[in-house]
Amino acid sequence: MQHVLLAPTPMQTNLHGKHPIIYGGISSCTASAACLGRNSTATASTQPFTTPLLVGPLATALLRCVHAASRTWWLSYRFHHPRRSTSPLCAPMEWHHHRRTDPTTGCFTSCNFSAMTLPMTQTETVPCPYCKSTRATQVRQSADIVKCTSCQTVYLRTRLTDQALYALYQHYAHEGSHMRLPKTSEEIATSGLRRTEFVAEALEFVTPGGIWLDVGCGWGAMLDHVRERGFVPRGIELTRSCVDFATMVLGIPVSNSDLLESAILPESCSVISMVHVLEHLTQPAEALRKVHVTLNSGGLYAGIVPNFDSLCSELLMDGWAWLDPHYHYVHYTPSTLRAHLQAAGFDVLRIYTATGDYGADVVLGYIKSVVHQLPESVRYEDLLRAVEADGRGEEIRFFARKR
Repeated sequence: MQHVLLAPTPMQTNLHGKHPIIYGGISSCTASAACLGRNSTATASTQPFTTPLLVGPLATALLRCVHAASRTWWLSYRFHHPRRSTSPLCAPMEWHHHRRTDPTTGCFTSCNFSAMTLPMTQTETVPCPYCKSTRATQVRQSADIVKCTSCQTVYLRTRLTDQALYALYQHYAHEGSHMRLPKTSEEIATSGLRRTEFVAEALEFVTPGGIWLDVGCGWGAMLDHVRERGFVPRGIELTRSCVDFATMVLGIPVSNSDLLESAILPESCSVISMVHVLEHLTQPAEALRKVHVTLNSGGLYAGIVPNFDSLCSELLMDGWAWLDPHYHYVHYTPSTLRAHLQAAGFDVLRIYTATGDYGADVVLGYIKSVVHQLPESVRYEDLLRAVEADGRGEEIRFFARKR
């Protein structure tokens, strides 16, 4: 029997001694049969994946080890880095997250945190954005991120006001490289923000020809692509420079407003998309109702959000890049997102997790830091696929039809 060797981090060694941690065993022939064949054309970042019968234990063992490692790391971190402020208004904005993404692929590459505290007048404390309950438990410490005890929604309880948020977004195109405006026609045509795989997946559920509204469309990369696929493109975007580029350079009508204030007509759209947008909205329940009203009969709502239940979220805790308390106000898991979509009047056609914009190299690096040995027939990429199939991929992709 060959074993999956999950080696402890230094902090695990302090707790468990010097011996490596071994969870179960899987023969190489069984693991080979359980994993996808190496000639498979599906990729971890673009295709849903059904967990093979015996790959599940690999992912379960990994996650169990990661869970122990992350808890140990967090206890050690808090011991050496006590909270500098107990104020519920200042603490959430203690760290400002500068994200770096590849301008071509749009994928996350690295991040940098710098100290920053916003004035108390620019923040507010809010109830659960879905059920409006005020009962919640703290789930992260670097910001006032809590889980509603009524509907299980994870959200930022103390956050920027709408006015402060709008002002912040005017600098978003400069700070977030995925929002930087392209400089050449080649950059427009090849940008990963065109989301060709995502659009192709949406086309499994809808016929081209109607209006495709992209909420939070940035400078219009995906809208430019869906226009080529036969849709009438329309966009909504808060960042003024992106609106101007989409309108004047690409010739795509984009409104400089939020979804709830937009003047788009009821039952006018065939598709509404939100790619890494729903987590930014301060009134997500109302936004889902607006999406439902705006779609025509049988219209498609498609999107991507970060996965709060992901491997890196579990491992890195407050260091997870997509906590992003200046911009991410609501955090979703596959189960809570499905529940909110169904409550808003949608039938969920497909929902799954993938590594996506977080970057496979980043996640594989964390997996290799925990799993030091695999059966010869199993690749680390296979384990990454198993993690995604277990609902622990870094982002959630969903496709839902209006009832």
